[in-house]
Amino acid sequence: MLSFRVHQLEIGRLHFILLPKLNRAQSNFLVSAFERRGYSVEGRGRICARRRKETVHVEPPGYCWSAADPADLILPLVEDLLSFPKERVPPKELEDMYLLADRSSGRGAVRLSPRLETHSRWARLRKEGRCGLSPDEGLVASSLMGMSEGPCSMVTDYYSDGAVPVIWGRRRYFEASLSPEEASRTLRSVEAKGERNSYLPMGGSPLPGSTEVARGWASDVPLGEWCFFTSS
Repeated sequence: MLSFRVHQLEIGRLHFILLPKLNRAQSNFLVSAFERRGYSVEGRGRICARRRKETVHVEPPGYCWSAADPADLILPLVEDLLSFPKERVPPKELEDMYLLADRSSGRGAVRLSPRLETHSRWARLRKEGRCGLSPDEGLVASSLMGMSEGPCSMVTDYYSDGAVPVIWGRRRYFEASLSPEEASRTLRSVEAKGERNSYLPMGGSPLPGSTEVARGWASDVPLGEWCFFTSS
C-alpha cells in the first residue's frame, strides 16, 4: 500500500503541499477545521479559506497552494485526514480522477491528469531539476505503460538512441521514445529519483492503448493513502 508522506514544493512564488485525493467527508472536515481557526471559507470541493491577508486554496485533485507557506494550517490536520474511511465510487469516476481523454491523437488515447506536473509548473520543475509527480500518479502511469505494446514518448535526463536534446533553463533533457519497461522503471516521482530519470512530457504524454484498454485499472492499482476513493 502507498503510504502518504508530506511533500512541500515552492514553484515560482507559490507554495504547494501535495495531499491525498480528498473525499467529501474529508473536505467537510477541512472546512470545519478552517472555520474553527478563524478562516472565512468558500466552497466544499474546491476550498478557498481566507483570514486577513492570508488565502489558502485546497484543490480537488489533491493539493493545496498559497502565496505564503500554508504548512501551519494544513500539516496539523494531516493525521486526522488519514483516519477517514475511503468513499466508494464507480470505477469510471475513479479513473476520471487520473485520466483525461486525449483528443489530439485522434485514436482515443488517454493522458494522465497530474496534480502539479502541468504546463507552466512542469516547465518550472524541469528548469530546477525537480519533480512534482505524486506516487499514486506514478503508479497509475506505470500500470498503463505496462499495457503498451509500443514505445512511450517521454522526456529524459539521459541520452538514448534517437533522442532529441532539449533545454529547460540551463538543464539539458531529451525527447525520447522508450520501451514501456524502461519508461516505467525510470519514471520519476516526488519520492523517487534515480541515476536515470524520465518524465511525462508537458501536458502529459498520450498513454499507451485506447481509452477502452486504459479503463479497468482502478480496481487493481493500490493507491493507498494517496487516494480516499475506492471502486472495489
